[in-house]
Amino acid sequence: ERYEEMKQQFEVDKELLIYISQTNPKAKVMCITHTNVAVNEIAMNNNGGGHFMAAGGKMNGDFEEVKSRLIDESKKALL
Repeated sequence: ERYEEMKQQFEVDKELLIYISQTNPKAKVMCITHTNVAVNEIAMNNNGGGHFMAAGGKMNGDFEEVKSRLIDESKKALL
């Protein structure tokens, strides 16, 4: 349900959605998918956690650092 809301809000149709907001000194992250991508593993690799299809947490680093790390890990997970 939340995945569909985010898809509509951001007008996307992707396999994986990642939302990042800066909450100094950490970044708050939410990852959602409706595929076989284990977003909880991506989150756990960055001090977060959650469920297979929905995960997140407060991650160390500024917005750009966290974004870069999550993009790299997401690309690996999608391969």
